[in-house]
Amino acid sequence: MLLAQGSACAAAAWWARLSPKAYTANVAGALLVAPEGTSLDHRNFAAPKIGLPFPSIVVGADDEAQRLGVEWGSRLIDGPLLNAATAPTNRLRAIIERFTSAVVERDVIAAYRIIQAIGDA
Repeated sequence: MLLAQGSACAAAAWWARLSPKAYTANVAGALLVAPEGTSLDHRNFAAPKIGLPFPSIVVGADDEAQRLGVEWGSRLIDGPLLNAATAPTNRLRAIIERFTSAVVERDVIAAYRIIQAIGDA
C-alpha cells in the first residue's frame, strides 16, 4: 500500500508513470492525501495526467485535489483531514483502516479463487 501527502502525491504518480509494470503491480492501492500538482505555488511538483495502474483514493477539499483525483482515476473523498500542527485526524485513520481492510479482503478472495481453481490435490 502506498501512502502519500502533499507534493509526495505527485512523486508517487510520477513513480507509477515511470516505473516498470513489475514494480507497480506490487502496489495493492494508494491513499493520496491533499495532493499538490500544478498550482502556481507547486508548479515544480507538477503531476502527470495519467490513470494510476492501481486502485487509489484521493482525499482533499480543494479543486486541485479533486482535479488530480479525476486525472488519476482515483476515488475521491472530499474534506480537509490534516492540520499542519497535529497528527492525522481520526477521520484519516478510519479511511486508512477501511482501505487496508478492503485490500486484505480482496487478497483473501483472490487466494480463495486460486485454491478453488486448483482443487484438492
